[in-house]
Amino acid sequence: MSTRERSTSFERRVDKWVRAAVVDGASNFDHLVSALPGVYPPVVASSLGRLRRDGSITSAQHRRVTRRAEGIEGRTDRPTTQILPAPHPLDYDWRYGPQAIDRLLEIVLRRSHPGDTVALLGTPSLYVAALRRHADRRFVLVDGSATTVEGLKGLGPYRSVLRRDLFIDNVPNLGATVVVADPPWYDDHIAAFLWAAAQCSREGSTVLVSLPGKGTRPGIGAERKLFRANASAHSLMVSRMLPGQLPYLSPPFEVNALAAAGWDGLPDDWRRGDLAILRAAGPPGPRPVREHKEHGWDERSLAWVRLRIRRGSRDHGVDPRLHSLVDGDVLNDVSRRHPLRDRPNVWTSGNRVYLCSSPHLLLTVIDALARGSDPSSEVASSIGRELTRVEGLSISKSVRQLGWLARLEGRELARSGWLGQPSLFEKTAS
Repeated sequence: MSTRERSTSFERRVDKWVRAAVVDGASNFDHLVSALPGVYPPVVASSLGRLRRDGSITSAQHRRVTRRAEGIEGRTDRPTTQILPAPHPLDYDWRYGPQAIDRLLEIVLRRSHPGDTVALLGTPSLYVAALRRHADRRFVLVDGSATTVEGLKGLGPYRSVLRRDLFIDNVPNLGATVVVADPPWYDDHIAAFLWAAAQCSREGSTVLVSLPGKGTRPGIGAERKLFRANASAHSLMVSRMLPGQLPYLSPPFEVNALAAAGWDGLPDDWRRGDLAILRAAGPPGPRPVREHKEHGWDERSLAWVRLRIRRGSRDHGVDPRLHSLVDGDVLNDVSRRHPLRDRPNVWTSGNRVYLCSSPHLLLTVIDALARGSDPSSEVASSIGRELTRVEGLSISKSVRQLGWLARLEGRELARSGWLGQPSLFEKTAS
């Protein structure tokens, strides 16, 4: 099937789901989006337009379901987010909502016994909740984010939080009775998480895997076939597929992306994932390889805001200012397939993207602010000469931009309930 044919087929399925939800009485757009199997809100809006034009829904129905909700609390309770760093889009970091956490922990308890090891792959919010509720199991979190791992040090027993890149790093054989895996929703990542799940488990173990809902994008049917084939290659037998069981909280970067596309104030748990339940039947097969080349990034923090600066970007002159790439600076998409994905060399946890002519000197400026030293002096020392007047002005502008970013994204995190613990860079925001 061609890309266009797949897209057309997907539109027809979305139209069918949307029409059914409208006929069933969805009272406004917010309720409609939450009733669908993870369909992106702008895609839902396009479907409503098609359905009205072809007469599948009436004008009155269209008016009803395009209204936005009023008087509804916009924020789900999120106790586990308060001690975790803000998610960053380059980590593909969506976190479970409270309902998903409750469902997963209920299955974990049914499928394990006190004293058993439970391996959690890329599920920091589930790890925090599990430690708070069930001290009689040994929970081990394996996560690729250095910032997340550092932030959780000391929260649980020794070596209960491990930083691992599941494509290349050693993954210990934990002999886990239950494994919960929440991979980024791309085929290569899902394959790597399946391999790691098999590596962490033992014969007869239960493996729980979060997968994209059937409304996430075109081609999910083909992706499910590949998922089953990859699972089988690692001796993991699919026993059940439970659609729509795992609501996710929209991370701040997705909230900002949707707002940039004209969709602010949506329910923060509109996104739904499916739950696959598998049984481990033997050792894993050959380790998968990464299909999508990832840039190397250095990370710094400005108060609660995480900032990624791409390694390998060569400095041009002495100019650590941030230059806009898109109107409003927020990229209005969160997919790694976006055509602008490879252009920025500075990316914030709020999905703001920039070009910087001197990325290494931008790091120097941020590190100077963190130490409480003068950024201009640090840059001069780095390049081995005095700064020109124009260079000094560009550094001053960079400092003001960084302070503005820290204040802006800090306010966004506070409003949305994601505000975590401050970093050593908090003074930068003042």
